[in-house]
Parts: sequence; structure tokens; C-alpha cells
Amino acid sequence: MTSSEPDLRRRAADLVLHYGKTLAQAARILGCGIPTVQQFVQEHLDRHPPVPAPSAPAEVEPSFVPVLLDDESASAPSTIPLDILTPNGLTLRLQLSSLHEVATLLHSLEGDRC
Repeated sequence: MTSSEPDLRRRAADLVLHYGKTLAQAARILGCGIPTVQQFVQEHLDRHPPVPAPSAPAEVEPSFVPVLLDDESASAPSTIPLDILTPNGLTLRLQLSSLHEVATLLHSLEGDRC
């Protein structure tokens, strides 16, 4: 093995794995055959297996979202204030025109993850 062969092996693996060159492109750049580049890349992968990507976070079960209705304006209000506190701490402040709108909104949010 000549002193430049380890460098050639490393460069072949770098061209294909890190720079996205095809085997044919790397072979042309390095002045060797495609099977040789393929062998160098495979040897590199055998010695240094790729690190798997982190797995997706586990599914979070839906949780109860507390809703606070302001009862102070219960006698014929023009709007109904509705505060929704999400599990991540975000507060949504809404002004709805009827209890039917409140019920419709809550029904549409049922089962959604916030």
C-alpha cells in the first residue's frame, strides 16, 4: 500500500458521502475505476457506519384543555369572552357572539392536539 492510497480511499468516501458525487464522478476526479471507488466507499461505511437520525418524538396523548367562561356577563351579553389555556401555556382570548358559537368551537377542538 503506497502512502497516497489511504488518502485516495478517504477522498473517494468524502466525494461520494459528503459532497454527493456519484461513483462515476468520483472515479473521474480521482482517476480510478468505478468499482474501486465503490469498494473504498463500502469499506469506509463498514468502518464508520452512519449515525441513525434521531427518532420522531413519541405521540402525545390528547389532554383536557380547561376553558373558562366569564359568568359576569351572563345576562344577555353582546359577546361572550372565552379564554382557552393550551397545555404549552398559550392563552387564547376570544370574543364569541353566542353560546352556540362556544359549543361549536369546543366541539371542533375536541380531540385536537394544541
